Amino acid sequence: MKLSKHQTRVLAALFAIQRKHEWRWWGRAAIGEVVKAGGFHDVIQSRTMLRLRELGLVMLERQSWPPDVQRLVRCSCGMWRWGLTQAGAELADTLRVAWPADIDKRLKWAAYHDDWLCTGDGDGHGELFKPPDWGDDDDDDRGPSPAPAPTPLVPACV
Repeated sequence: MKLSKHQTRVLAALFAIQRKHEWRWWGRAAIGEVVKAGGFHDVIQSRTMLRLRELGLVMLERQSWPPDVQRLVRCSCGMWRWGLTQAGAELADTLRVAWPADIDKRLKWAAYHDDWLCTGDGDGHGELFKPPDWGDDDDDDRGPSPAPAPTPLVPACV
């Protein structure tokens, strides 16, 4: 299988950020942060990812779920993050890509482009990915919002 130079870099970038952050699923913006291919905010194009999927090298997170789980989960949460298949990981491990000097910075910032990692899980996981503190102008510090006034009930058949 012959990959273009860009496809090779995308595959290598996905492999590198998975190894750096020990997380399997990444959005196209995070991958693009490493590749820096240009375009709209360096986001990797869907067609690149779809071509790599056709070749059996990457898959969407949802595709890794068992069929019964896919039938149960009716949200799109697993439809935008990409990961390597076994074949993709094996190939990516053999690729030799010349990265620029700032590759460590790019790999670190890739996590910020996938802001779902910024929340942590309460057990200290995700601590490396917390965004910078932007100050105390948050509404969340003021306590719960007051309950809305009850809406009067109306009969279904008028």
